[in-house]
Amino acid sequence: MPRIAIICPTLFENDAVGNATAQLYRDLSSNTGNHVILIVKTSGRLDVPSVEIVSTLDLMFNEYFLQADILIYVFAIYSELFDVVLIGNGRAVQVVRFHNVTPPSLVAEKDRSLIERSLRQIQVFHSADEVWADSQENLDELDRRRIPNDKCRLMPLAVVPLTRGRLTEKAPGTVRFIFVGRVVPSKGVDQLIEAAGILQRIGEFEFSLDILGQVGDPENRFIENIVRRIGDLDLQDVVYLKGAVTLDALTDAYSISHVFVTASLHEGFCVPVIEGLAAGCVPISYSNSNLKYIHGGLGLLAASETPDALANAMLSVGKTLLQTWSGKPAFLDLASGSMRPEDFDEQAARYVDLFAPDVCARRVVERVQQLTCGEQINGLN
Repeated sequence: MPRIAIICPTLFENDAVGNATAQLYRDLSSNTGNHVILIVKTSGRLDVPSVEIVSTLDLMFNEYFLQADILIYVFAIYSELFDVVLIGNGRAVQVVRFHNVTPPSLVAEKDRSLIERSLRQIQVFHSADEVWADSQENLDELDRRRIPNDKCRLMPLAVVPLTRGRLTEKAPGTVRFIFVGRVVPSKGVDQLIEAAGILQRIGEFEFSLDILGQVGDPENRFIENIVRRIGDLDLQDVVYLKGAVTLDALTDAYSISHVFVTASLHEGFCVPVIEGLAAGCVPISYSNSNLKYIHGGLGLLAASETPDALANAMLSVGKTLLQTWSGKPAFLDLASGSMRPEDFDEQAARYVDLFAPDVCARRVVERVQQLTCGEQINGLN
């Protein structure tokens, strides 16, 4: 029975890395041939059992760590625990689950030293046997950081759709846009407001924009400024800043929306794009980071990272929907080419299935079995 230790310094609820780590634990534990232990410094979760340690030295002398056949480190931000990758436990296969790091230019100045330290720590991955990248963007980042390609594998995260829907079956009339994510500068919510203002001027249809997600640091003036800007642009009856909502409310919002739109400046994965596609929403975004990959060709990418370009992309999809609702032949102008809304629905359903939990779980379990057997497979699946 292989012994697997997952090392995750912080494990929080309602957190993408925490959710992914809890899922990784469950996936590996579901295989009765595995003995899995989750080792943390701080945990706010009750849904998965964990063993708490207090320091790097404590980790290095932990009996589960020392007995493990496979060590899986969950990396998203600097922790002194990750320096242990340099030596491991002397016998185990070492794997790093890489969730990427937000670029320093997109965080507050007070946080930049931590981000820069995190980026430097990626170099310890050279001592790992394998690095699992969540996304193509994260794989690209490993390449930019000169981690050898033969160590790196694309291992996408699982996404559980909140609801399933079809664009062609949604109510006509008002074109409903939705943004889901943290309301912070790096998510470009201010640029999204500007795009809505432009669409209000150039649009040929009624629309609404729901902004859903946890509001960032209230001590900065970002929220205050975007609320003021909504007023300046006379968007009070069009843009709705709803903040954090219940799961049921989020599900309902996806269900009635036609388009998922984001002006985010960096995404290591972007779960809401997959959630939106599952719900029958056309994704619109800038063409940066994993946003240029995550839609699988079924999204519309703005021509440039400007509110004007984003508004034009929103206009394009809105006009297509208007034509469809009037009974005229219409085509969505997507990254993969022109596509009928009916074909979009079919392809989106198939694409979303690639991120199904059972598919992703099988991929992880099979790879761990291969590593346990000493199988050396270089490169990507």
